[in-house]
Amino acid sequence: MKKDESSSGGSGEGISCSIKLLPEDQWVSAAETAVSRNPLNAPAISQYRQASPGDELTQDRLAVLTTKYWGLGGVNLKVGFTDNPEPALRAKILSHMNAWGLFANVRFTESSNNPEVRISRGPGGYWSYLGTDVLLIPADRPTMNLEGFSMSTPDSEFFRVVRHETGHTLGFPHEHMRQDIIDQLDRERTIAYFMRTQGWSRQTVIDQVLTPLNNSALNATAEADPNSIMCYFLPASITRTGTAIPGGPDINANDGNFAGIIYPRPGTSNFFLWRGHGRALLNIPNSRISAYSTVFASISEYASDPRTSRFIGSARMGVYNIAPYNGGVYVWVEVDWSQPLNTCIDLFIF
Repeated sequence: MKKDESSSGGSGEGISCSIKLLPEDQWVSAAETAVSRNPLNAPAISQYRQASPGDELTQDRLAVLTTKYWGLGGVNLKVGFTDNPEPALRAKILSHMNAWGLFANVRFTESSNNPEVRISRGPGGYWSYLGTDVLLIPADRPTMNLEGFSMSTPDSEFFRVVRHETGHTLGFPHEHMRQDIIDQLDRERTIAYFMRTQGWSRQTVIDQVLTPLNNSALNATAEADPNSIMCYFLPASITRTGTAIPGGPDINANDGNFAGIIYPRPGTSNFFLWRGHGRALLNIPNSRISAYSTVFASISEYASDPRTSRFIGSARMGVYNIAPYNGGVYVWVEVDWSQPLNTCIDLFIF
């Protein structure tokens, strides 16, 4: 991959990430590993058949449709470094990996004892294997690459790159490979752009940018988020509308909410982030809720981090009419303010 002068999401042509793929002859065994680790990774076959009735569901095809999430029990993975960087750099990388733990049951700890996640800083750009695929990588090989990272790397790159690659390790694919974002791209201009800026081949651009994720198998938010940390910056010059896809410089509220759904926190409390004002009916998905659940909710304002920067301001806020269903809850909220505010809705589930 080619380095460029600018490398912060949403601001220019930086190093793009590629999801590292296992050899094709390991795809079936990788799918079996993913399902054994988390049965919810198995593709929804009936849903897929309704969406694509003509497709033959061979073992290889099912392997492609299998997701790679670690399971509702959460993520607790050991992290090692292949080139023994200085302690301050190791700690800084770990702190950004654990930023996902602000939103979900996720924890990464440094260890030299058989770490599942092994980070290299060698040539090859930025990449990571996807979720449970790291379990199939030989112990002497990296599962993530952060080319050239050092203590002099700008902080913005730690936010943009380390948190993005950690998202892949958690099993999150690229957001820009959702069909509704790909539909906005001019195919040939996109291929030319990535061949020029990243040094990729035509086929690599097709595989990494222009091949849509299959929505019938996708465990994702209802709509693609162009501001997600898992989305590339895509310049206006390659879109059909002349409007850039901004990409995400950091984990945003949608990313955090989705991570909390995939990896719910232990105990009875979960939270959901919403930015808005006035009255709104929120549909909050949560796999721990059923139609028979008892759910209580509270709302508060936060500044930057919903776990540590909550406060009581001048705006009055309320939660009304809570209605649980299988897989989520409807909640009426009201924020009495003239401008949108950052709010956190805590759910207590019984």
